[in-house]
Amino acid sequence: MTILDFLKSVDWISIFNTLRIIFVILDVILIWAFIYVFFQALKCRPKFLPLHYVRRGIEKELIDKKEFKNRWEKILERVYSGRPEARLVAIIEADKMADDLLKNMGFIGEHMADRLMRISKEELKTLDKLWEAHKIRNDLVHTPGFEISESHAKDVLRNYRDFFEEVKVI
Repeated sequence: MTILDFLKSVDWISIFNTLRIIFVILDVILIWAFIYVFFQALKCRPKFLPLHYVRRGIEKELIDKKEFKNRWEKILERVYSGRPEARLVAIIEADKMADDLLKNMGFIGEHMADRLMRISKEELKTLDKLWEAHKIRNDLVHTPGFEISESHAKDVLRNYRDFFEEVKVI
């Protein structure tokens, strides 16, 4: 018997059908594994936590709203003082408050920008405004000679205020 005779005698249809069944089973297993891994990865993503959460049946506030409002009022007083250096300090302090709030909400990252990148627009409607305000703060801190007008400073603080209102701290 030659190799050609052997190849002609093999039932290629049944081999093909067997291999097709094996690959369909492997496809189903791989699709199931992908879906399983996807949902497991979702559990690792930081979640947008409300300002109150329940732990062991006891409601705990993540921040002191009264203290937060007092800090915010002091920032507004600085902006309305009319002094350029007071505007700069007010924006830096508002950014620090926003960053502290993001940390308290459970967003992780080394810098505020890292935390902002982990937030989706569905989780935080004012995300773009917060990014814009943070970029202005970075320009104030890192760009020598960068100045900001009183009206522009008020716009930046309005962006921070919108974020604070969305998460219900003011």
